[in-house]
Amino acid sequence: MRSIEELRPIVLSGGSEQDVIEAIAEIVALRDIASVPLLLEVLEATRSTAVRNAVALGLRDSGDTSAVPALMAHISRPENAHTNGTLLYALETLDAKSVIVPLVHTACAGDYEAVAMILNAVESFVAPLDQKQKQEALSKLAECLKGDKQPDWKQEMLAELYNIIADFDAI
Repeated sequence: MRSIEELRPIVLSGGSEQDVIEAIAEIVALRDIASVPLLLEVLEATRSTAVRNAVALGLRDSGDTSAVPALMAHISRPENAHTNGTLLYALETLDAKSVIVPLVHTACAGDYEAVAMILNAVESFVAPLDQKQKQEALSKLAECLKGDKQPDWKQEMLAELYNIIADFDAI
């Protein structure tokens, strides 16, 4: 098995998408926390959805919460609005409560997959939440739930998200 340093040029070279994805899989298989900075570098550099998804899964497997801000930045990008499911899925193992407010904004604007992944991520949070963030998230959800602007499925899912967040203790 090759080392992180041997794989670095492959994942950063912009070579074939398949070669990059295979190299990412090798990096992840090393189970070395030192791979996280390289994976974050690839995440920032790539324009390929498939490569981005491979990186997101690797970051999920790492369990390193330092990846949360970078993942959230990519989730929030308008060009990723309909391809952010794997990025959101990655947050499930990373206790991403620090980004609860942007997650709620994404849920309000998101499609079914995004809202479902956000529900799963939020359910995996380890309590408590920051009181200010909790209130801001609940206020945004209440705003999203007003009126008949959302389809029924979304109203139900956002209401469920509201209830989950409301039940968290806050500090």
